[in-house]
Amino acid sequence: MPQEILKQFCDRKTIPVNVGEIEAAVRRRVTIDQINFYPSPTMDPSIVRGMVDRYTAYVGTPQQMEVADIYYPAGMDEDWQRLVQTKELVQLLDSAEGMAIDRERIEKLISEIVTPREVSAISNPTKEDHYALTWALAWLFPRKCLDLLREPLAEGKITAPEIAAIAKIPGRYIPSYSAMHSVNGSIRF
Repeated sequence: MPQEILKQFCDRKTIPVNVGEIEAAVRRRVTIDQINFYPSPTMDPSIVRGMVDRYTAYVGTPQQMEVADIYYPAGMDEDWQRLVQTKELVQLLDSAEGMAIDRERIEKLISEIVTPREVSAISNPTKEDHYALTWALAWLFPRKCLDLLREPLAEGKITAPEIAAIAKIPGRYIPSYSAMHSVNGSIRF
């Protein structure tokens, strides 16, 4: 399903992409009635940058609905906030096996995220988190925009930090984008 959403945005020649547009595209593909975004004053961004909580509200009533609450650290820069919100929207498309649905699984996921990759067990949730980040970046920085900026970047007419500011994504991901290309329809950095 992420590929379907990528197709919707890949030919776009304007940035930044509005997270609300991505939310609408995701909502059309999942059975979630309401998606909420909440800044969390207790979330430590050095451990977890975002989290999604899915649940059924008003169970057994005519108002019953499926809800997804997306949390991110309060005070987060706009570029990181947009990336985290989009990454969590991608994860609404995850399989049930890839979700951390209880405290034990969340704690295991957190320990694997903060453990160096060389010694980590790299569980499915960790892989799916990396997968979601890759898709979020692809949705927020469409291929046509990348193509339009690749030559000016190579010629020194625009800098990576300027591109990051235009796209409203964290600057650390721009060098990866200069090398991004499509291989058999998949995203590769």
